[in-house]
Amino acid sequence: MRQGPTAGAGIARGNIPALLIGAALFCIFALVNRGPIYHHDTVGYIRGASQALEKVLHLSERAPDRSDPTATPSAPGPAGSDGQPAEGIKWSNRSIYFGLVLAVADRLEAIWLVLALHALLTAWLCLLLCRALSPGQDRRRVRRVFLGASCVAAIGTGLPFVVAYLMPDLLFGLVLLDVPLLLLFPDLLSRAERLGLAGVLAYAALSHGAAALLAVLLCGAAAVLARMLARRPVPAAAVLWVALAVGLGQAGNWAVGATVRHVFGRPALWPPFLLARVVADGPGTLWLREHCGAGADLALCAYVDALPPADADVFLWDTRPGIGVLAATDSETQRRIVAEQPIVVAGAITEHPLLQLSASLRNAGRQLLRFGIEEYRHDPGLREKLAELYPSQLDEFDRTLLTHHTPDWHALDALHHAVMLGSLLLMAALAWRPARAGDAADAREARRRAALVLALVAGVVLNAVISGALSEPHDRYGARVAWVLPFAAAALALHRLSAARRREE
Repeated sequence: MRQGPTAGAGIARGNIPALLIGAALFCIFALVNRGPIYHHDTVGYIRGASQALEKVLHLSERAPDRSDPTATPSAPGPAGSDGQPAEGIKWSNRSIYFGLVLAVADRLEAIWLVLALHALLTAWLCLLLCRALSPGQDRRRVRRVFLGASCVAAIGTGLPFVVAYLMPDLLFGLVLLDVPLLLLFPDLLSRAERLGLAGVLAYAALSHGAAALLAVLLCGAAAVLARMLARRPVPAAAVLWVALAVGLGQAGNWAVGATVRHVFGRPALWPPFLLARVVADGPGTLWLREHCGAGADLALCAYVDALPPADADVFLWDTRPGIGVLAATDSETQRRIVAEQPIVVAGAITEHPLLQLSASLRNAGRQLLRFGIEEYRHDPGLREKLAELYPSQLDEFDRTLLTHHTPDWHALDALHHAVMLGSLLLMAALAWRPARAGDAADAREARRRAALVLALVAGVVLNAVISGALSEPHDRYGARVAWVLPFAAAALALHRLSAARRREE
């Protein structure tokens, strides 16, 4: 595959200072906070992977053994139907691969390494994006565009919060950059860069199943945009890179599931997110009321009076009897509920398709408008959970400002929303126009640049569909990808200014 004149710029030695500065800008909140932001699921990720390391490598214990199934979030049920302690369920929604990254950093007593790794990966992909959006510019000018756009992202978006978050959320934004670059600008990428992008994509797919789904859907969207707008086919090799990366992620997660089944005699279960969604939306509740009243033998029939829940998260995780469902029952019933998911979901969608479609569109729309930073704080019970299940991180946790203060992010949220609105208007104005009117080559590049920008917008929309229509809308689900658009808009604007100055010279 022929390389462009600036191919390899993303990993050239001259770019290392720029990448380090960009990564430092992206870590600005972690520096102010004196550490990362923790989530309840962070404990689950790091605990599961650390226990695996302890068993395989015979390392010293850092995750206390909690054999009582009532003591862990993955086995909230106190007893089985026979009154004896029930075997806890192994949930598969927390990737052991992402947990290993956290666990290794914890073993080295350097959790900052995770933030540094993610910040550097983000800076590298952003630099590649700036090269794609700055055709004809030399490396020095591309670096200037990158640093300027990085300042905009660090101040005007939630990116520093996403980087500081010890969750796989950042990887969704990296997928958003990764796939369009591989498919639309393969000629600007060296072989090492294509391999690196495939590696980042595989890391994302290994870390979260929804990231793999986003990559697949975005691949299709980028291919359509390449054909219709850029008027060029997507190289089969580029699609193969994406397929291999996603396939590696799926194979890795399948291997973990097979290992769990072999060791524990039962498969790891995926929480019934779709079931929770259709029940909370209404069609699932209607279907259960109709069929349970007709004598259907379903475990969920015992919970019809508690339905619909306030939202999908309440259905899944609320432990209060009569309010929550999955987490409020025993492990045996949880397995029955998971097994019933295909029956209820298929029945609800088949019998109430328009109602479910309306609810899904509404949820996706709600998610699309939610990208604030309100959720980037430490919940009151988080320290107690960390002390009980993974105490080695307590010192790092207690050092953070968020542990001692509950910030008001409303003013910063308003800034981020204003920046987003301005960015969308700026991209609409700049992405479609070639820098020099009448130049056919420049017009072709303008179409390809427009296809890239629209692919980024499509990625944000697809993320909203995945997060909102299939799960429960959250601000952090939007924030994890929303920063990409202001960064791209700033890069476009800075490229246009740089091109104008070069012509004047």
